[in-house]
Amino acid sequence: MSKKPTTDFITIETDLDIKFIDFFDSIGKHLETTNEKTINLQPFETGFYILTIEATDGSKGSFKVMKK
Repeated sequence: MSKKPTTDFITIETDLDIKFIDFFDSIGKHLETTNEKTINLQPFETGFYILTIEATDGSKGSFKVMKK
């Protein structure tokens, strides 16, 4: 994922198979769950978001995303 702010889409670049990605706003409200590696941010307002990713091998990670 790019560290630059985005206005439309983000793409998760990994060789791992994604089990799920949870998408939260800055106050922790759950917005969406997907297993797609490309996420459309266009419907969401400007701000910070958190992605929590779990791979099928059990590995996990969380990432901050800024939509401008």
